[in-house]
Amino acid sequence: MENGCKKCEALPSDKLCDMCELGQLEWDLETAQRAYIEKVNKILKEKQNEL
Repeated sequence: MENGCKKCEALPSDKLCDMCELGQLEWDLETAQRAYIEKVNKILKEKQNEL
């Protein structure tokens, strides 16, 4: 983090510090999981409508 963080602005930088990067990774994972679940639910509904 010696060259700073662009998100929490601990120091000016174009990179994220470890804590912000970890938070971003967690957020990305949650978003990806939510999108996947929505996609699966949509497919399941389509399959149920076919029956």
